[in-house]
Amino acid sequence: AATGVRRSSVTSLASDLPERIESIASWILEKQSKQSPCAEMTWRFLEDPESGLMAHWFNKLMPPFIFLSVFITLLQTVEWTPLLGSTAAALETGIDALFTVEVIVRFVVYPDRWHFPLDPYNLIDIFAAMPLAFRCAAGFEVSVASGKDDWLAPFLLCFVPVLRLLKILRRYRQFHLLLKAFRLAGEALPVMLFCYF
Repeated sequence: AATGVRRSSVTSLASDLPERIESIASWILEKQSKQSPCAEMTWRFLEDPESGLMAHWFNKLMPPFIFLSVFITLLQTVEWTPLLGSTAAALETGIDALFTVEVIVRFVVYPDRWHFPLDPYNLIDIFAAMPLAFRCAAGFEVSVASGKDDWLAPFLLCFVPVLRLLKILRRYRQFHLLLKAFRLAGEALPVMLFCYF
């Protein structure tokens, strides 16, 4: 009799499982779709330069800041650099920290967090923020002449500026239009190939 009760309870749990999963999924989607007014305003500030005066200036001042961060990094690679040791480490760590905070804020206010890593601009931002972890692991001060961490210095001084320059692509609407054109052409490509063959 006890095994019959267990089997019936297991069977009832198994039959209720799809309904429970569906209710949990709908609860998650409901939570994701409801954004607070502050999160929505922050999202518009970050994504739409025409949403206000501060958003306009943020969009205008971010590319020069990114170029300045690239210049600071590349300035450390020349022979007679004015940026040495703790000064360079403090500047680079501050820049990386700002980029990391930007990624975190973008993730928190993103309308659909499940799709956050699918946006190529978000991936670029994530990769541009990752050097902070490498700097922490290296003790923040990195120089080409030190001889230690043979792979880390070239990575932080040569590859990181490229990642930072890629962050600028988010600001150019023409690039957004070009990506959209490629997506639409990619959707039509299977039909054209089917007709061709």
